[in-house]
Amino acid sequence: MKLKRSLLQLDFEEKIIFFLHRHPFVFVKKLIVYLGLGALPFLVFFAMKTYFSQVLDNVIIHPLLILLASLWFIFIWISLFQCWVNYYFDIYVVTNRQIINIDQNGLFNRTLSKQPLSRIQDISTESKGFFATILKYGDVYIQSAGAKDRFCFKEIKNPYEVSQNLNKLVRDSLAPL
Repeated sequence: MKLKRSLLQLDFEEKIIFFLHRHPFVFVKKLIVYLGLGALPFLVFFAMKTYFSQVLDNVIIHPLLILLASLWFIFIWISLFQCWVNYYFDIYVVTNRQIINIDQNGLFNRTLSKQPLSRIQDISTESKGFFATILKYGDVYIQSAGAKDRFCFKEIKNPYEVSQNLNKLVRDSLAPL
């Protein structure tokens, strides 16, 4: 995704060091849940066909069940789309001067937070769980001196490398010229 410099409000001398997204496995986990929920009407249909076949022969109940299943699929589709939007548009940008956290909350709600590198006080990394350890993704927490307590880069790839590189950038930004 190519973001315009004007959206990020970058200076001309400012260079993007990291452009981070969440790990793809995070979305795949949610996709599997939604696929399971999408299979639910088929399972109900086959169970009803096996045990309650006379109900499916009813002229009123059969179309009603089809309508309910259709509404269920629409709900699943909309929920999956919103989940994808939140995954895709959560962006973390680290430049040579600041960090930018673009947090998508729903379809039409976006929060953009910035913090200069010189105000960063502490960087910590957390990787919880079996898949997070194996696939090397986790959270990077950035404590700053600003009004916002902590920035959080949620479920990004290689959080330990990002943390080390961020520490180096902070040291370089604090070093005298």
